[in-house]
Amino acid sequence: MTDGAGPDVGGAAGGAAAPGGALPDTGGAASPGGGAGSPVQHPAGLLYGRGHIVVYGNPPFRGLFGPAIVGLPAAEALLDLPRTAFALMDLVYREGRPLARRITLRGSPWRLTIAPRRDNGDGEVYGIAVHLVPREDRDPAG
Repeated sequence: MTDGAGPDVGGAAGGAAAPGGALPDTGGAASPGGGAGSPVQHPAGLLYGRGHIVVYGNPPFRGLFGPAIVGLPAAEALLDLPRTAFALMDLVYREGRPLARRITLRGSPWRLTIAPRRDNGDGEVYGIAVHLVPREDRDPAG
């Protein structure tokens, strides 16, 4: 696969939670399996260790990469991701700071956000969280 525009590196965050930890209102957009008014759910997964073992994938993540990905290293489970995505995973795990970039996945543009997961006791990074959001890139000239 080819990459999109280049690194879109910066503090990658997700949307802010509403008071009480609820998800923010998405304006009535439906999510897969949810009714009207349910928040849209984008592919997200949790990976463990330096080998980035997939330990969790939400339904859209498993739908995108397959139902049998849990327990596999990301390099074996997330085959459609470009190589730069795995380099970004390694960088986030090593440096302990969230990063994001634009990628092309199955011919469509996506924003890939990766954030470190830290141990509450010693603050050491033990894994990463991966989040994908489809993008509608627009040509600035048109």
